[in-house]
Amino acid sequence: MALPWAISHEGKKKRQPYKKDQISRLEYEYTVNQYLTNKRRADLSAQLSLDEKQVKVWFQNRRMKDKKLKQRISGPFPLGAPVTPCIERLIN
Repeated sequence: MALPWAISHEGKKKRQPYKKDQISRLEYEYTVNQYLTNKRRADLSAQLSLDEKQVKVWFQNRRMKDKKLKQRISGPFPLGAPVTPCIERLIN
């Protein structure tokens, strides 16, 4: 008996890591603008020999990476947010 998660997905493409030149170009484009227009995404995918979906997902993942890095740097509380002690802790 085959397990449901062990069944091969024949139509699914195997993950291909990005080449160094592709990553450097995508990173450059990200520094210029964090969001792509449909035309710019089509141009980039043609230039880098990637699917448009790959370019789109790369930019989405890159924005999330930036967001997580900013959260780590700022800590658990945003800058300037007042930190008030819990009233219950003061009473007990």
